Amino acid sequence: MSKNTGAPGAGGSGEGGGGRIPIPTSKRGLKGFIEETILEMKKVTWPTKKEATRLSGVVITVCTGSVLLLYGLSIAFHEIMLLIVGKGSK
Repeated sequence: MSKNTGAPGAGGSGEGGGGRIPIPTSKRGLKGFIEETILEMKKVTWPTKKEATRLSGVVITVCTGSVLLLYGLSIAFHEIMLLIVGKGSK
């Protein structure tokens, strides 16, 4: 027999209180949140302009290559389907 704690969602099924997700609470409010955010942003190692430009080029190249590959596959599958259906390109 399962023990009921009386808390909603805590029916004693497994660990973790019946699937409830704990929500962290901050006692410092919005001001504390902003201060902590500023402190964390100061710890970030930002890329140099050269690194950012190079990595942006890599992203654009990979995206362009992916688009071209998918476009080519789309055309190929379209032609294959036309051959299967019997309406081949003229």
